[in-house]
Amino acid sequence: MNNPWLDIPLSDYESHMAMSSIAQAGMIAAEFEALVRCHKPDSVAVIGCAGGNGFDRVTPEMRRVVGVDINPAFIAAALSRYGGRIAGLELYVADIQEAPPPCAPVELIYAALVFEYVAPPAALANLARICRPGGRLCALLQLPVAGLEEISPSPYESLHALAPIMRLVEPSELIRYATHAGFVLESETRVSLASGKACVLQQYIKPSCSYSRGRRASFRPDEITVDFVEENDYDGYHLSQYLQRNGVIMEYNPVGWFEIYVQDMARATAFYETIFQWQMTPMGNPDPEGFPGMEMCSFPSSMTAYGASGALVKMPNTPSGGSTLVYFSCEDCAVILARVITNGGTVVSDKMSIGEHGFIAIFSDTEGNVIGLHSQN
Repeated sequence: MNNPWLDIPLSDYESHMAMSSIAQAGMIAAEFEALVRCHKPDSVAVIGCAGGNGFDRVTPEMRRVVGVDINPAFIAAALSRYGGRIAGLELYVADIQEAPPPCAPVELIYAALVFEYVAPPAALANLARICRPGGRLCALLQLPVAGLEEISPSPYESLHALAPIMRLVEPSELIRYATHAGFVLESETRVSLASGKACVLQQYIKPSCSYSRGRRASFRPDEITVDFVEENDYDGYHLSQYLQRNGVIMEYNPVGWFEIYVQDMARATAFYETIFQWQMTPMGNPDPEGFPGMEMCSFPSSMTAYGASGALVKMPNTPSGGSTLVYFSCEDCAVILARVITNGGTVVSDKMSIGEHGFIAIFSDTEGNVIGLHSQN
């Protein structure tokens, strides 16, 4: 079924949202401005940005502003309006319940009146992939109000097509799905409109490690136990301080580094740079006397990102092709496998489903190492 958002003219949508009986456009922009002033992020993503609602509230400190919308005409209008005004503007046509936009992670994600039109579990999983560890997801949900229609009456008939796909999401339901995606509820605030309608603004944080209350930490997002953080109880603490103050035991991922042994460093480096589209970095020999002739080339890494990094290692008299299986995360295993074949590697196991956990595949690189792939798509 064609998504009705694709057929709505931007002029109809903006005029509808600006009606005095609705007044949601101004509220959405005002909440965005308040969040920006409070958290001072250096990068933001506005999901469902339409023609750039709230972009005029962007501060000079923001290095990147990402706009995402399913409607190409909306994105074209945002580009026309703000392309020359916001230096770090990135715009993407994307359906967030199908795949994350192809952008680098951001510090704050703003999704206002979005989850009513998408599948929350899939959308949240994709948004988690573009949120930095320690970053925030701010979701604005419409609340049911007795005597008021979910979609306000409007002279703009194109908006009527949204009724079949519009569904109010219970705040507790979004908390459950967001927790499963790796977010932690930080605060929840009711927002009332002059029209009589009401919304709730939920702010989530994406921790840089897994945790639980009253027990040792779990490493799977769907095993995280979260206690609700009462409004004003956060008290200005960094999340880790808040959690430790409340008896939460912090633990980190068990794998901190990996090494893949190779016979030909140039060949292996070219292989991994090509199939993953990465830039690898040569490393010096940390102990020339103890390991004469050793060469190392590191994979991309970040001290604030999830997971472990590692390096290719060439060492005299050390064979490659060992028994340890390392899994690399990627957007789509099938895309990587296609590059493997054309760059001298071999496919050991084609892409296969592992149920709710996504997909895996296995290949052998140019040095005989067997490597795993994992993707959600």
